[in-house]
Amino acid sequence: MSATETNKVGVVVIGRNEGPRLRRCLESVRRDDTAVVYVDSASSDGSVDLARGLGVAVVELSGGKMTAARGRQAGLDWLARHAPVDLVHFIDGDCVMEAGWLDAARAHLDTDENIVAVTGRRHEEDMDGSVWNRLIDMDWNLEPGEVPYFGGDALVRVGPMAQVGGWNPTLIAGEEPELSYRLRDAGWRIERLDGLMCWHDIAMRRFGEYWKRSRRSGHAYAEVGWLHRKGHGRGWLTRAVALVLQGLVLPVLIVVAAFMWWPAALVLMLPYAWWTARMMRWCVMRGYPWGDSLRYAAANVACRPAAGWGVLQYLWGRLTGKRTGLIEYKAGANAPGAPAAGAGAG
Repeated sequence: MSATETNKVGVVVIGRNEGPRLRRCLESVRRDDTAVVYVDSASSDGSVDLARGLGVAVVELSGGKMTAARGRQAGLDWLARHAPVDLVHFIDGDCVMEAGWLDAARAHLDTDENIVAVTGRRHEEDMDGSVWNRLIDMDWNLEPGEVPYFGGDALVRVGPMAQVGGWNPTLIAGEEPELSYRLRDAGWRIERLDGLMCWHDIAMRRFGEYWKRSRRSGHAYAEVGWLHRKGHGRGWLTRAVALVLQGLVLPVLIVVAAFMWWPAALVLMLPYAWWTARMMRWCVMRGYPWGDSLRYAAANVACRPAAGWGVLQYLWGRLTGKRTGLIEYKAGANAPGAPAAGAGAG
């Protein structure tokens, strides 16, 4: 039998108030041989009617926290009941899948039964719209080959996902790495292809949004690191500790030193210069111009207090038994859950 006959594919799209972007997303994934389901998180812009008008099945979430993980699991559950598949491609409603990607990803999975998921290059479609869009695009540009985890857009085998329990709907961030680490702990591999997977429209215009995204990342490092402190994700716990030290403890020491003996404050500021220079070098080695490299490094280092605060939010939630509410940096939308690549570097 051919790969198409043996590996049935479904697509799960999640979104909330994505507007015209949702139409482009759904039109990019509709195929005669592919079951598509759209999971909506209480949109108020007509997204549900739009999807149904395109002939796409719709699942409407209601009540409770409408996390990305909950939406993806709801879509997966719908496929299991109505259109059982072997492979499922998850994609966010603010993305447009590149033509030919799905076939390439499925063909790659067929080459090795030990590969559980395939992902590719997510590209920002409006990099000239703002400096923040450009910096986010740099986050998405990772090296091809075996990778530790996949993001919100990936083709995944359904069977192994079910074996490890599927998505964790309680996570407000970092749900993709968390699932990936469970799959890797079970012996599976994840690979990234050197090809364009989708176009993304983050539409980030303000520093405050970038700052909040970093806080969300810090929360993810802490929670996923704690959940996987004995598995493949244990390095995230170390990174979470580093974010608190670099983003919160060190600034306090600098302020105290400035009042007591200012030369000491200058010495304590040297690590920030070192982290910025090292991240700049990392960007330049990947082929980015010096200007973009400096902006990327400076923004990520400047946002470490936000990431450190996100770590403390998770710790406070554990101590009080009250889970942190959603940290949405994009008003009204389901933001991708993977942390910023530079948030914990250095």
